[in-house]
Amino acid sequence: MDCHSSKPMTDETKHLSSRRTPNATWFHWLAGLSLSLQAAAVSAQVTPAPPPPPEPAPATMPASAAAPPASPAAPAAVQTTMPAPASDAPSPLPDAAPTTGVTSTETGGRGQPNPPTEVKPEPTEFKVSVGGGMILFAQLPFANPPGGDAEPFFEVFEARLRLDAEFGRWGMHIAPIFRDTPERSFFPGTAWVQEAYAYGKWEPVTVKVGKIWAQFGRFWDNSFYGNVQEYDGLKLDPDVGVSVEAKLGENERMGAQVFVQYFLIDGVTNYSIGNRDTVGQDGRQRNYIVGRVEPFMKVGDMTTLKLGLSGSFFQADFDEGMPGDEPESVGRIAVDATAMVENFTGWAEYTHQFGNHLAMNPFGAGAPYDKADWFMVGGEYTYDRYTLRLTYNMGFYSPIDHKESILLPGFSVAIDEHLFVLLEYALERQHQDGDSELRSSSLNLTIHGKI
Repeated sequence: MDCHSSKPMTDETKHLSSRRTPNATWFHWLAGLSLSLQAAAVSAQVTPAPPPPPEPAPATMPASAAAPPASPAAPAAVQTTMPAPASDAPSPLPDAAPTTGVTSTETGGRGQPNPPTEVKPEPTEFKVSVGGGMILFAQLPFANPPGGDAEPFFEVFEARLRLDAEFGRWGMHIAPIFRDTPERSFFPGTAWVQEAYAYGKWEPVTVKVGKIWAQFGRFWDNSFYGNVQEYDGLKLDPDVGVSVEAKLGENERMGAQVFVQYFLIDGVTNYSIGNRDTVGQDGRQRNYIVGRVEPFMKVGDMTTLKLGLSGSFFQADFDEGMPGDEPESVGRIAVDATAMVENFTGWAEYTHQFGNHLAMNPFGAGAPYDKADWFMVGGEYTYDRYTLRLTYNMGFYSPIDHKESILLPGFSVAIDEHLFVLLEYALERQHQDGDSELRSSSLNLTIHGKI
């Protein structure tokens, strides 16, 4: 076969070939050579380009050694872009971050990520605050309580210290109190620890561990003399356990305070009187759980409204030999509302208890009550350094059909930010089986100082 024809030789072509002359033979040989060269040229044009050379070597390698020497038989590759100098060759970025998706500020303008910025930890600031205070108390009774003989007196009601230390998010708070005599008959002595806890802050949450105020219901009514709820152990009640507290939207128009507390055991030093609470009847309150939510709303620039919802559960555990040897389960619920309008603040609270937290009747003979309801309403108005106050509170106890009430007007003067004087008139009454009786009528003067 002819090397450039796809047809086989026929008899006709064989015949013509045998008649060629020598000159014709050289002519045809040259023509065949020309066709072979043309075919080779066409074949070279359609031959695929050789594969590109491998990736450039790292910057430490000479540029001449980055690519292998080209084969003599292969045509030189046509280079369409200018190669970067070996010293500026960027590191390949991962597929998830192509060069086109990285800004010049992120890469230093060369498609190469900036080196990470070294983050130096801020030095932990250690802060210590020391303070304290005292309350001087004078009372002028106008009527004797049933079975009592009240006389005027003047005393150092309390002297207290306060120590706070904070280091970063962690801190501690200690508040011991001192007196000349035990403040309550069940107190361990003339000196005791009112609060002592460690805490950690993770805004807006604070976690406290130690001896902490229970946050059931409205915390206080801003009086010194007190209320029926305090006398029965519901208020000013420090216990030992854990408290998780949060202030949500503190600087916003709307927000809330939230408390979730668990106390393994009571703190012994609440401000109940006589035998009106578990600790006053040689008992202990255990597994005390408290929850409180207090949302607020600011209306305009001068008005704030608050609504508090509280619930609690605990077990009243008494010593052997007393009535009620088995722990008693006790539950309480409370709702309170507060309105603050410029210089005026008003509040109201209702609390209900189901279950018996006492071993005996604190008001006389017979079995203790197992249901109770408490009410409180009050308000105060401040003008300059002067404040007028009025509170009224009641307790209803069943099935023993007993009631108590306290009416407490007051007036205070702030001498400066460290000292104020409070004068209160207290009128206490009790109602038993339809009979009303005066429990106390007195004028009470206190001087409060703090540093």
